[in-house]
Amino acid sequence: MKMTLDSAAVNLVHELRGEYSGQLRLIYDLEGCGCGMSGIAGLELVDKPGMHDISIECDSFPVWIDRGQAVFYEDKLFLKGDESTGTFRLDGMSQLYHSNLRLVDRRQEGSQK
Repeated sequence: MKMTLDSAAVNLVHELRGEYSGQLRLIYDLEGCGCGMSGIAGLELVDKPGMHDISIECDSFPVWIDRGQAVFYEDKLFLKGDESTGTFRLDGMSQLYHSNLRLVDRRQEGSQK
């Protein structure tokens, strides 16, 4: 699995991450979606990968995903930033996963701004 970020996405992550360390984590959020096959893409800023996370190849930042959620995404993903709204758009080769995607800071208190 590989994720490519455009320059606006890289800038947004740097801005939102601030002076503290953090890694990106792609999720497939099933909370309140009805069943295990219905969910939405999510993007988190975390201190470290989860116990079941695997690495997503990315030239810009360390990116992780739970191995059980990786099946919901294509092998090639593209993250585009919109600096005017502070949001992202996640695309695959054949579909749009989410526009207006926000980066949610899940780092432990004290490592945040």
